[in-house]
Amino acid sequence: MAQLIPVFEHEIDLSVYLDAGLTSADVWRGLESFALEPHKFIEHMHSSRVTPAASDVARRLLRRLDFNPPVIEDVVELDDEARRLTIFVPATDTVAESELVMQIVEARGLLKIAFRYFGRPLEGAEASQIEGLLHKAWLMKDRDIVRRILARVMG
Repeated sequence: MAQLIPVFEHEIDLSVYLDAGLTSADVWRGLESFALEPHKFIEHMHSSRVTPAASDVARRLLRRLDFNPPVIEDVVELDDEARRLTIFVPATDTVAESELVMQIVEARGLLKIAFRYFGRPLEGAEASQIEGLLHKAWLMKDRDIVRRILARVMG
């Protein structure tokens, strides 16, 4: 099977919250919470079940996400050193294989979360319209996740 390719990426800048005391450690704790309790961060998710899995490289979680329906199973890897969270969704009859990488980007006076989506290119006459809608949906979802992270870590 062919390797996944980059299909969309964006960043959410959190630098404005640095003066209020936000740190990259706070953001990482928020991303960990998202990995462990995704139903508290994604509006249309009914429930989730998260189980630790064996891994030599990073902390790995197996998740079952209930959107009432569908139910999606994914694998999450948390790399504490790189402050990177990777979500891999295997292909099923109803869901295409995909991957999302969320990584904290930090430099002097700068704090962001970079979002990189990987998948397979869509084909067909309406592919560009569908891709545009997917990009907007991902952007809205990611902004909502970050809003919920900030609410948790900043009170």
